[in-house]
Amino acid sequence: MTTFDYTNMAATATRLLTRFGTTLQLRRTTPGTYDPVTGKETGATTANLACIGLFTNISTSYAMANEV
Repeated sequence: MTTFDYTNMAATATRLLTRFGTTLQLRRTTPGTYDPVTGKETGATTANLACIGLFTNISTSYAMANEV
C-alpha cells in the first residue's frame, strides 16, 4: 500500500492561508499549582502565539462574548 505525500497539499494550504488568511493570536494558559497554605493557585503562565488562519463558522455565543 502506498502512502499519501502531503507535501504538495501542505504547500497549497500555506499559500492559500498566506494569501487569504489573517493574523491571529492564540492564547495558551498553563495552570499553576495549588498552594494549600494560601488557598491560591500560583505560577500560572500565559503564552501568546502568533499564527495565520481564518474563521469559517463562528458561533453567535463566541461573537457575543468577544472571544473572537
